[in-house]
Amino acid sequence: MDAAAPKARPVGNAAEASTHARLVNTSVSPCPFLPNLQCTAFFAAAILLFALPGVAGEKHAKPVQIEVLEFAAHRSESLIGLDAHVRNAGDKPVRGLTLTFTFTNADKTTLTTQRATADEESLAPGDDASVHAQIDDPAGAVYITLSASDSRSFELRISQPGPYTID
Repeated sequence: MDAAAPKARPVGNAAEASTHARLVNTSVSPCPFLPNLQCTAFFAAAILLFALPGVAGEKHAKPVQIEVLEFAAHRSESLIGLDAHVRNAGDKPVRGLTLTFTFTNADKTTLTTQRATADEESLAPGDDASVHAQIDDPAGAVYITLSASDSRSFELRISQPGPYTID
């Protein structure tokens, strides 16, 4: 006989043979629910792999609170004139609207930051406001980026923050 072949175990009597056979059959026979559980687990895992990244990847952008309708920056002699026309695009009134103008050079390095308040004290949803300012011309300023806040210094989401070029 070949050394690698399994050796047959002699069985002494019929009772031992049936016990041995029963043990072998019991340990080898699969659970009747196992194939269904494996199938269910597979499909659950597949659904999680394909469905959750889509749900987790969807980032709902928060709605804009201040919409920039018009913006212009004009350079004259040693001053820069700033004119902005904005609208409250949110669903709550904005009190003490302040626009922040960040001036940067051609390399996008911040040179200075200036603030100006809206002409109107309170801005109801859907209402427009104008902001006008003149500041000293920061040397090397090429671009302006806008941001907005209210009287409590809460940052407001703004549409079209820039950068805008200075004419």
